Amino acid sequence: GMPMSFMKASKLLKKIKARLTAVVPPYCLGILTTIVEEANSFDDILTGLRAINYAKPSVVLGILGLVLLVLTLLSSFAVNRILRKQNISGQFARLMRQHTDETIQNIDNTYSWGYNYCLYYSQDPNGWLPKQFKITDYDQGEYRFPTNPPFTGYSQDTYQEFCRQDPKIKAIQDKDENRARFAVKHFKKNTNKDNELFDISIKKTNWVSLQFHWDYFRTFNAKTSEKVENPNIEVVQQQLLEIHKNQGQKFWINSFCLHLMIGTPKGIILSRIGRAKENDYPATWAATIGEQIEESDFYNKSSSKEGSRIEKNFIEKWVKRALNEEFGVDPETEYEELFDPDSLRLLSVDVEADIYNLALTCVIHIKGSFEEWMTKKAADIDRCENYELQECTLAQARGILLGYPENRKEYHPSTYLRILMYHRYKEGTERTKKLLLQKQSGKL
Repeated sequence: GMPMSFMKASKLLKKIKARLTAVVPPYCLGILTTIVEEANSFDDILTGLRAINYAKPSVVLGILGLVLLVLTLLSSFAVNRILRKQNISGQFARLMRQHTDETIQNIDNTYSWGYNYCLYYSQDPNGWLPKQFKITDYDQGEYRFPTNPPFTGYSQDTYQEFCRQDPKIKAIQDKDENRARFAVKHFKKNTNKDNELFDISIKKTNWVSLQFHWDYFRTFNAKTSEKVENPNIEVVQQQLLEIHKNQGQKFWINSFCLHLMIGTPKGIILSRIGRAKENDYPATWAATIGEQIEESDFYNKSSSKEGSRIEKNFIEKWVKRALNEEFGVDPETEYEELFDPDSLRLLSVDVEADIYNLALTCVIHIKGSFEEWMTKKAADIDRCENYELQECTLAQARGILLGYPENRKEYHPSTYLRILMYHRYKEGTERTKKLLLQKQSGKL
């Protein structure tokens, strides 16, 4: 492929450079030596140089040789620089694979770490703006699993059997407490490179349907942070690969999620999820909060025109609600006081392979220091979700990334890819790769 052709070019240029270096400088030096030997003073040398006959074949040959040598040196420098970059990229791809669960290890040409991989990531590490994401369609019909199972045990019949057999699920349905959830049907990126736009289609679903789906696809236990021996593992792997292959054209059921990182002057805020959240990796550290989308974030029922009911600024609404629910941030009075609204950036669209789900990873920065922010929010944080919070620097983030999988019981499975994307956002692509490779080889 391409690296091979650069390797060949590099070897060829090395040979040409060696030959030209052996011939051209001595040849040109010979011409100069003749002038110097015939001169009695420095002025004579200058006169001799000015009197060179540039039409003389031997002189033309010397000039051509010098030009060729300079061009060869420049080409060699450029090709070797590309090779170095490719070498770093190749090493980094291997590093990512070592720190990615085998369920999704075969997914190439993207970022992955732990149990997550990027379906899309912003080519520019600074990320996308919220306005580049649009919900274009909302299907409110009842969610049903396929009548003819696309794979064994995944159908409307097996779903109904699941509902009858599980007493907790049955009780939720009997009390009519099955909450609405919202799945991504498709997540398409337009091809205009200058202004990437995402077209998102949403399908209404429910909590019980998601439990059936997640149980089918689960590869990691959300209560104990242990690997799950899933009998459907081949289907799971194939379907997770399929999302990447078809670039967001189609998904099975999911619950569209926001992975919001709160940035500080030194890094990001990690939050430790309370033990009460028993279905979402209790007592693990996350970067920073996760929030499933609600209808009120993207759909305005009271709008008179059907077409204008879908919110244009759904991401900002979603972020404000998440910050309000998790940290008591008042969307009207405190949001702009505590955060820089213009700093909100979306870094990637991630696939969560521990359960087969889809999440938007984004970042917003606080105003002032972490300590000041904590002082202002301490009472609210205690009251809301009983979180522990700590600031995580980029150096610490690299330690967490390279600590996987040994440290996987300490961190939410999505934390790894989130902090990798944050590191890239802060330090750029090449520096992120270099720093992680250096730390891995013990240089830092």
